[in-house]
Order: sequence, then structure tokens, then C-alpha cells
Amino acid sequence: MWIALLLSLLPQNLPEVIVTQDDTVIQKSCRIRIDPGTVIADANQNGVIHIQGDDLMVIFTNGSVLRGADNGVALDQLQGTGIRVNASKRLTLRGARVSGYRCGIWATEANHMRVEGAYLSRNFAQKLRSSPQAEDSGDWLWPHDNDKQQWRTNYGAGLYVERSQDVLIHDVTAREQQNGIVLDRVMRSRVFDNDCSFLSGWGLAMWRSSDNIISRNAFDFCIRGYSHGIYN
Repeated sequence: MWIALLLSLLPQNLPEVIVTQDDTVIQKSCRIRIDPGTVIADANQNGVIHIQGDDLMVIFTNGSVLRGADNGVALDQLQGTGIRVNASKRLTLRGARVSGYRCGIWATEANHMRVEGAYLSRNFAQKLRSSPQAEDSGDWLWPHDNDKQQWRTNYGAGLYVERSQDVLIHDVTAREQQNGIVLDRVMRSRVFDNDCSFLSGWGLAMWRSSDNIISRNAFDFCIRGYSHGIYN
């Protein structure tokens, strides 16, 4: 019985879902396919792909990118969420590629979720106003308030996980955006082998989170408010 179940969850055995529009609901294990050049805006600001249900495996096929805006749109103009996970237990999300949103992946009450091999790029980033001559205090991030999800709404994130436990996040890459991984009230989870570097905000940010293992990650050159030899 268990062998049959495991075989049914192999990537090649999962049904394929072609995502073409906003508010696509995923309630069964599947492979996601998005045709090249497809742009899907989050018109109602609640997520383009909605993953609902327990014990699911959702895998992006090679080359599929969930894109919310063309590359020519300024990063500070990006809005919406790419993938929305809400109250889904034991979800495995593998190989997701998300670009062009304020928040790439937003998961709430996703206990025992696994996020593997995601590539998050060109999502929201505020326009920096500092110059080589002087720093602009408007570029400062405010780390002291997040009880109303200010980090997500004001600063965006590649991956935002909240009110969850026993989450596994590994081999996630974030580039060309403000924040990489944000954990909000996440407990007893593991974050390892991720690369969220060269960002204009936080590689990893944690709010009211504890008992998590953070290991073997690269959060390098996440720089804000810096001009070489003038101010740091």
C-alpha cells in the first residue's frame, strides 16, 4: 500500500496543471506548467495560485515561471502574491520559480510544509533614495514592528511563512529583490542550504520565531545605506 502511494507521488506520475489565469486553485498533487512568456497579474491581491488541502506535492516543471509582470516594470511598482498557501499541512512545494510580485510565496498555518529548490527573482524592492553624497533616512528598514505584517506589506518578500511549525526550507535562491526569506511566528523549523544574497533588504528576517535551526545558508551582500568610503 505504502509503496503504491509513494510511486503515485513520483513527479512523472503526477497530473499536469497548466496555469493560465489568476485564482487558479490547486487541491491535488500535481505538476505545474506555465507556458513561456505568460504573465499573470494578481488582480485581486490574494494570490495567483491557491494551494488548498493536506498531504500535497506540487512541483513546477522545468522552465515554468510564475510571472506577475514584465521585466520592464520597476520593482517598486510590483504588487500581489504569486503562490498563496493557507492552512495546508504537509505540503511539498518543489522547484517553484516566481517573479514579478510583491510577495513570491506567502504561506499561513502551513505546518510541516517543505519548500525545496525555489528560485525567487525580481520581486518587490523599494527604490533606494540615498546617493553617494548622502544617505536618505527613508531607506531605513524598520525592524521593530511586524505584528500587523508590516514587513510583508511594506517591504515584500520572496518567501513569507507565518504562524507555522516544523517547516523545512532548503535550496531556495533569491535575487534582484528586497527581502529573501521572512519567518513570522515560525517554530521548530529548519532553514538550510539557501542562497538569498545580493538583496537590498534582508536575506533572512525572523519575527517572534524560536527553536529554529538556521544552517549553511548564504545571506551575503544584502546591503542598504552604503556608499564606499563615504558612509556605511
